[in-house]
Amino acid sequence: MAKGAEGNRLDMPVASDQLKKFSFPSLWKANIMAFGVIFLVAISVAIWQTRYLNKVFLNEARDHARLAAEIIKLNAQNAMEAANMGRDIVSSFLKSQIKFIRYLQRVEPFTQDELAAFAHEAGLAGITILDNASGEIIESADGWLKGKAPSLCRQASALRTIEHDHIFILNSPGRKDESVCVITGIDATNVQKLQQRISLDNTIKKISHLAGVKFVRITDKESACSEINGWGCAADCKTRHDVLYLDTPSGPVVRVQFELGSDVLVLGMDASSLRKKQKNIWMLFLFFTLVLVLTGGIVTWLLYKHQMSYLEKMRDYEEELFQKRHEASLGRSAATIAHEIRNPLNSVSMGIQKMLMDKNGMSEHNISLLLMLKDELVRVERIISGLLSYAKPMKINRQPVLLSQEIRKVLTRLRSRHSVEDTGIDFRISAETQVEADQHLVSQLFENLLSNAMDAQPDGGSIEIEFLVEPGFQVVRLSNQGHIPSRQDLEQLFEPYFTLKTRGTGLGLAICKRIMKAHHGFLRATVKNGTFSIEVGFPITPGNRNRKTVG
Repeated sequence: MAKGAEGNRLDMPVASDQLKKFSFPSLWKANIMAFGVIFLVAISVAIWQTRYLNKVFLNEARDHARLAAEIIKLNAQNAMEAANMGRDIVSSFLKSQIKFIRYLQRVEPFTQDELAAFAHEAGLAGITILDNASGEIIESADGWLKGKAPSLCRQASALRTIEHDHIFILNSPGRKDESVCVITGIDATNVQKLQQRISLDNTIKKISHLAGVKFVRITDKESACSEINGWGCAADCKTRHDVLYLDTPSGPVVRVQFELGSDVLVLGMDASSLRKKQKNIWMLFLFFTLVLVLTGGIVTWLLYKHQMSYLEKMRDYEEELFQKRHEASLGRSAATIAHEIRNPLNSVSMGIQKMLMDKNGMSEHNISLLLMLKDELVRVERIISGLLSYAKPMKINRQPVLLSQEIRKVLTRLRSRHSVEDTGIDFRISAETQVEADQHLVSQLFENLLSNAMDAQPDGGSIEIEFLVEPGFQVVRLSNQGHIPSRQDLEQLFEPYFTLKTRGTGLGLAICKRIMKAHHGFLRATVKNGTFSIEVGFPITPGNRNRKTVG
C-alpha cells in the first residue's frame, strides 16, 4: 500500500497559488465599517440629544427663576404698599375717633362706663383720656394699655403697635393749650393676617411648595458666592445669574441664582426628570447598540460565510480548471510519447527476442544482459501504459457492484504475481451494501491498492480489509503495518509522479484518486497507532440503501 523509496516527481504549479493573485472584495469588512459609521452616528446623536436636553432644561430653570424673582419682587412691593395703606387707613380712622372724643369730652366729660360704651360702639379696642393738669386717667377698660398711658402722652402723635396684644394704638397729646391727651386703639389681628398673607416670607414659602421646586430663599450676594464655592464650583458672583447642575443627597438639582435688588434669589429646581430623560436616552442608545451589534455580527458572519463559500467555489473551480488543463496537456504528451517511443521500443524488443531465439554460441553473461534489457523494456512499456491510463478521460459505466466480491477476484489474480502465502488477509464485514460503480475501474482501483499493500510487506505480514457503512457511503478500509509514510509524504501520497518505490511510476495512487473522484467518492490515507490505512468511500444510491449484507 505504501510506495517504496522515493522516485522522480514532476513539479506542477498549484491552482491555489493562482488564486492568491486574485483579489476578492471584502464584503464583511465593508459591512463592519458601515456598522461602525452607524454606531458613531448613533452615539453622536445621543450626545447631542443629551446636551440639547441639558440646555433646554437649564434655560427653563433660568426662566422659572426669573419668573419667581419677578413674582417675589412684585409681591414685596404690593406687601409694602398694602402695609402702608393699612396703617394709613387705621391711622385716619383713629384720628377721626380722637377728634370726636375730644369734642364730646369738651361738651361733657366722659365717665368710665360712657367711655366703654363708646369704644364698643365704635369698634375700638380701648380708649384712654389723661388729664395732664390733674393727672386723672379714664380708661374704657382697666389696664388695656398696661400703664403705658403717661409715657405715650409725652411722645409725639404716631400710630404704634402693641405686639403681644395685636393692637394698633394712636396717641394724641393735643395742642399746647389743651391739657387732655387721648389714646385710642383698634384690634390689629385681621390687618396682620392680611399682611402676613401677602408678605415676602409667605410668597417664598408658597413658591417652595410648587411642583419641581426643591428650595427657594433670598440671601445676600456674599453668602450666595460662598455657597457656590463650597460646592467646588467656580462662578462669577458679580454676574446677574448663575446656573449649576448639582447632585445633592435628596437628588439632582439645578441651582439658579438671580439678583433681586441688593439681595440674591436662590432657586433650586428638581432635576430628577432631566436625569430620567438622560437615562432614557442612554438606555435607548444601549438597546440600539445591542441590536446593532447583534444585527451587525449576524450580517457580518453571513457575509463572511458567503464570501468564504464563494472563495472556496472559485478555488475549486480554478483547481478543476487547472486539473483539466493539466490532464489535457498530459494527454497530448502521453500521445506523443506513445507515438514516438513505443515504435522504437517495439523494434528493440523484437531484436532482443530474435537474439534470444538465436543464442547458440552466446555467453551466459550476454544472455543475462539481454534478459535484463527485456525486463527493462517491459517496465518502460508499463510506465507508458500507466501514463496513458492516467491521462485519458474516464468514462463510467455504472452497474450494481458488491465490493467484497470484486476484492476477492483481485486477490485471486494477485496470487500469481505475489507471494500471498506469507501475507494474511483478514476480512471483516461489519456492514455492506451494493454500490453503483464501474466494475472494471473498481477492479483496477483495488488491484493498485492491494498490490501496494503487498509490496510494502516484502517479508510477509497481514492486510486487514474492513467493510463498514458511513452516512451516505460504503467504506472499505485497507490497513497494514508495513512501511509507514511520514506526515509530509502522507500529504503528497495521491499526487501524480510521487512515489516511495525505487522502481515505481508514481501514477498508481493518482489513478486511484481519479477513479474515486469520477465516482464522486473519497480516498483518504491515515496513520494511527502504528498502522497505515487507506479508506475508500463509494456513494450509496437511495435504491441500494436497503440491500445490505451484514457479516
